[in-house]
Amino acid sequence: MTRASPFQASWAAMVLAISLTAVAFSAAARELQVSSPASPSVAIRGGRIIDGTSDSAFIGDIYVRDGRIAKVGDLGELKADRTIDATGLYVIPGFIDLHSHAETGLSDPRLAAAVNNLTQGITTVVVGQDGRHPWSVGSSLTSQVAKWQSHGLGNNIIPLVGQGSVRLEVMGWSSEPATPSQTERAAAKVREYLQQGAWGISTGLSYTPGCFSSTAEVIASTGPVKEVDGFYISHLRDQSDFLLEALDELVEIAEATGVRAVATHIKCAGPRNWGKAGAVVARLKKARQSGLAVYADLYPYSTSSDGILVCPRSLEELTQDLDRSDWEFLLELSMKELLRTAYRLNPALTALYTNEFLMQQPASTIQLGLIDSLREHVRSESDSLQRLRRLMEDSQEREQAVSRLEREIRLSGGGDQFQIAKHPDRSLLGVSVSEVARRRQLSEAQASLDLVLEGALFTQFHMSEEDVITFMKQPFVAACTDGKIPANASEKIHPRSYGAFARRLHRYVNTLGIIDMPFAVHTGTGLPAKIIGLQDRGLIRSGYWADIVAFDSKRIRDKASFKDPHRHSEGIEWVLVNGEIVLERGRSNQSRAGRVLLKAGRAAGS
Repeated sequence: MTRASPFQASWAAMVLAISLTAVAFSAAARELQVSSPASPSVAIRGGRIIDGTSDSAFIGDIYVRDGRIAKVGDLGELKADRTIDATGLYVIPGFIDLHSHAETGLSDPRLAAAVNNLTQGITTVVVGQDGRHPWSVGSSLTSQVAKWQSHGLGNNIIPLVGQGSVRLEVMGWSSEPATPSQTERAAAKVREYLQQGAWGISTGLSYTPGCFSSTAEVIASTGPVKEVDGFYISHLRDQSDFLLEALDELVEIAEATGVRAVATHIKCAGPRNWGKAGAVVARLKKARQSGLAVYADLYPYSTSSDGILVCPRSLEELTQDLDRSDWEFLLELSMKELLRTAYRLNPALTALYTNEFLMQQPASTIQLGLIDSLREHVRSESDSLQRLRRLMEDSQEREQAVSRLEREIRLSGGGDQFQIAKHPDRSLLGVSVSEVARRRQLSEAQASLDLVLEGALFTQFHMSEEDVITFMKQPFVAACTDGKIPANASEKIHPRSYGAFARRLHRYVNTLGIIDMPFAVHTGTGLPAKIIGLQDRGLIRSGYWADIVAFDSKRIRDKASFKDPHRHSEGIEWVLVNGEIVLERGRSNQSRAGRVLLKAGRAAGS
C-alpha cells in the first residue's frame, strides 16, 4: 500500500485538522457539566413514534421532564410547560453522527449552535476522527472540555483519542517504526486520555502519521480501549485497490483487542473497484459470525470531498517545486523565528499544537514543514495559476500534461465523473468536464486542463450508487455525515454537511424505497448508540435523555447540492437536545443545550 514519504509527513501532520470531540452519557459515563436549572417540561402529543429499535411506528405521546423522557404512551390530562402537537409527524430519537468533523465549528462561539446539524436532526456528534484528537497535541482533553463548555454547544459531543496525534506526542514527525519503548509510551498516553473521558480511539491509516504505524503498533495503542469498554473507528489504510486487505487489518485489530471496531465512511473508490461492496459485506458478516463486533458507517453520497484539481496526482506535479530562493532564508532563522513564521503561514497551528510541543521538535523538522507550507501557500495564491500558465506555454509540457490527464480521467471513469465546484463563471458550476469538452469541441483532458488554468476546482464522483445502496441495506452499517459546521456561506463544502441524514430519509426511504423508515431511524440512532456504548441515548424510552426529533415525512428532503451546498434541509420541525427545545417549526432558536459527555475512566465492571 502507498506510504507517504518522510518529507510529506513532516508538514502534512502539522496541518491535520483536529476534530472536536464529544462523548455520550451512559450508565458507564459521567458528565463534566455543571448542574443547571431544570428545563421546562415538554409534552409531545399524537406523533408517530419510531423508538430507534427498528420496530414499526406507533401513535403515542412523550412527556419530558428535567431533560429526560419521563413517560411514553398516553399522557391523558398531564400538563406540561410546553406542548408540541406532533399529529402527522414522525417522532424519533435525535440522530447520532458516528463520524463528524463538527469540532472546529463547535469550538467557535459564533458557530457552536450547529444549525446545519440540527436542521437535519443531528443531536450528538462523535469527533476526533481520522487519528486526530480534538485537543491540541501537547495539551489534554480536560482543558479542551473547559473551552467547549465556556460558550455552550448546539450538539452533544463525544470525544475520541486520535492515534496519529498520540504518535506525534511520542515520536514527533518520525516515519520510523515505533520502538517497544515508544509503543508502551503511546499506550500509556491513550490510557491517560481514556481516563479523562474519551470513548475510544480513531485511526487515519492512510494519513500521516498514521500511515507509518504498523498493525502491531495500532493494536498496542488500541488495547487500553478494552479496559473502558470503548470502541475503535478507522479510516482504513486503503479504500480503493487494497480495500479488502485494509478491511482484513480492521478485523485483525478487532480480534487482537476485543474492541468494537468500525470501518468508517466505507466506500469502494474508483471504477476499478465498483462492485466490491458485496465482498466487503461478506467479510464483515464472516467476522461478525465468528463473534467479532465489527461495523461500518456510511454517508449517502457517491462522492467524497476530494474535489481539488482534476486528477491531482498528475496536475500537482506541475506546481510542485519552489525556487530555492523561496525557502532558503528559513535555514537562517532561530527556532522562535521559525515558529513565528509557521504561525503566520498557518494560524490554525495554534489550535493544533501547543507551543511547548513545537519547541521540542528539531529545527530541521520545522524547516521542512515550512517549506511544504510555503509550497501550499504559493499554490493557494493567485500566482500559482500564473506559474501554471507560464509552464503550459511550453508546448512539450502541455502535451505531457494532457497525456497524463487522459490516462487519469480514463482510469477514473471518464469526464462525467468530474463536476465543476468552483469557477469564475458561475454558470459552469455543476457542469461536468465531459459537457465542457463537448461545448468547446476539445478532448476531456484538454478541457479539464483549460478549466484548471481558468481557476476551476472539481468534485469527483468516484463511488458507485449501487455500492452505496449495498452498504446502506446492512443492519450493521450506521449513518454518518463526515461533515462539519461551515464557517461561512462562501466556503467550498460537501453538501453532506447540510443534508446527509435528510437525504437518507428522502431519497433512500421515500423516493427509492431501498430501506424503510424504522430501519433508517435505527441505523442513525439505536445502532450508533450501541456501537459507542451509550446506554441512555439513542432510543425513545423512559429514563433516557430527551434528544428527540419530530419531522414531516412528506416534506423531509436535503436541499444542499454540489452547485449550491449551503442550504439547510427541510422537514425537520422540532428538535430537543437534553430535553430543551432548540429547533421550533424548522427554525433554530439559537439555544445551546448540548453537553460534553465523558465516558467513565475506569475498567469495565469496576
